[in-house]
Amino acid sequence: MKALSISLMVLGFFGCFYFCNSYIFIFVYPITLLLLLIPAYIAQSKGRDFWSWFVYSWFFWVIALVHSIVMQENNTAKIRNREAKKCPFCFATIDTRASVCQYCGRQIYNNNIQNVTARYFNMNGDSASPVADNNNYWKCKKCGYEENSETSAFCEKCGAISESKKSVLKSFIERQLSTSTLPEITNCQNSYFNTDSLSWLKEIVPNVEDFTDINEYKENLKTVSQKYI
Repeated sequence: MKALSISLMVLGFFGCFYFCNSYIFIFVYPITLLLLLIPAYIAQSKGRDFWSWFVYSWFFWVIALVHSIVMQENNTAKIRNREAKKCPFCFATIDTRASVCQYCGRQIYNNNIQNVTARYFNMNGDSASPVADNNNYWKCKKCGYEENSETSAFCEKCGAISESKKSVLKSFIERQLSTSTLPEITNCQNSYFNTDSLSWLKEIVPNVEDFTDINEYKENLKTVSQKYI
C-alpha cells in the first residue's frame, strides 16, 4: 500500500507538471498533496493505516475526509493514547482504569505485569518460587466478611458474588442476550463453561441445553442478572 501511495504521488507530480505551467505547478501540487494528507493523518490518529487512507483519499477525497472525522478510535489508538490497555492474562483490551479484567476476571495490580508476577511468585534474583495462596482474600461488599478465598466466586458467609466475578458474569450475560440463535448461544456458553477459571458460572447460570425456547432461556438469564448484578 505504501508503494502504491508513492506511485500515485509521483504520477500526480508529473501530471501537474505536464498540464500546468511552472508557476501554477508550484502552488497546485503542494496544496493538492496537503489536502490528500489530511484524511490519512486523521485516520492514523484513530489507529488506522496511514498509507491505505492516503490511497482512499486520492480517489474519494471528500468521502474519505468525512469518514475519517466521524469514525471512532480503534483499540490500537486507545492503547497508544493510554485510554485502554491489554490484560496481561487473556490479552483482551480493557479500560486503562480497570483493576479487574471484564473478560477473564483476573485482578491487575498497578497496571504492571511485573507486579502481577510478583503477586503470584516470590522473586529471588533471577529465580522465582510460587507464593502460597492462603493470604489472598477478598472482602464482601454486602456483609463485610473479609476472609473469602481469592479463588472463591461467592462470599462464604452470605453467598454474594465477588466484584471481580460480577464483571465477568455481566459480560457473559450481555453476550448471551445479544446472540440471536440457539446454536450460537450454546457455543458461547460452552466456551465459558469449559474454561477452568470460569467453571463457577455453572453454579448460577442455567444450561441452555435444558431449553428449547431461546426466549425462555434469556428470561432466566435476566433473573440471574437481577439477583447477582
